[in-house]
Amino acid sequence: MDINEAYERLGLGETTPQEELDHRFDLLLKREKTARTSGSGDVLSEIEQDIDAYRVILDYRAKRIVELAEEERLGKFGKLSGTVGRSEDFLRINRTKIIVVIAALAVLIGIGSYVGHIIEQRRYEASLPPVDLNIMFLGTFQANDQDQESELVQQAILKAFPDWKRVKVRILYLPPPGKDTSGMGAANLQKAMAELSVEYPDVLVLDKDSLDWMSGQDSMADLRDPAFAKIYAAAMKKNAIVNAVNKQTGIEHAYGFDFTRTEFAKSMPMQHGDMIAAAKPGGNNNKKIMEFLEKCAEVSP
Repeated sequence: MDINEAYERLGLGETTPQEELDHRFDLLLKREKTARTSGSGDVLSEIEQDIDAYRVILDYRAKRIVELAEEERLGKFGKLSGTVGRSEDFLRINRTKIIVVIAALAVLIGIGSYVGHIIEQRRYEASLPPVDLNIMFLGTFQANDQDQESELVQQAILKAFPDWKRVKVRILYLPPPGKDTSGMGAANLQKAMAELSVEYPDVLVLDKDSLDWMSGQDSMADLRDPAFAKIYAAAMKKNAIVNAVNKQTGIEHAYGFDFTRTEFAKSMPMQHGDMIAAAKPGGNNNKKIMEFLEKCAEVSP
């Protein structure tokens, strides 16, 4: 499938915003999961072709970003740009093949597809009130209304914190290990890594599988830090502390606490299994992070 066929299949054009592509991709993944559960072979085949079309567009856009950046960089050499480019190509091919491949993959997978989207997002967000808290739901979380998933969860959180003006919510679905037969779990993990590298959330809401994955990234606060003493004590009383081993150091940490059965969790308009709250490293001086964690801990499971 070439790029024109991909756009035609999805009913999109070259000017379609990246945000819309990302949204449609998320919906496709959820439809694919439903189709596999229901055993509808014809529908599943159509969805998989749509997913392939999305991949073609995503790869094409990421490559164009890299090509344009390279053209701009070489442009400063004027008439010598071709010579410089060929010389650099020779050196890369013969001396640093592995580095180039890794760098290209990092750009294509982790950054390229989000550059345009992030620029437009920043312009829009500049006109809004400051964000009180940036929250990511990572795991088997699916909003009840998939077309307005983030908005509805944002409203539920703001209702719980009347003094807050705005929260930023991202919901990334990760299928349970061993239950991803389409390979979409790997694609979603790559997307999660890209999201986390671009803008790390203040608070993570995880299930047990995604907590285990995140523990390998050395990117969550240990709730045994004295600054979290009040929250840690409350969670300990409810036997809600969730430990995980940092795979880089081999040391076990208290990375989160389970608030699955709290009233706060029940107020979230989404389907979920475990709900484990975790904070970013160094977030213990952020008042809003502490307020969110205290809210999670205030009602006994």
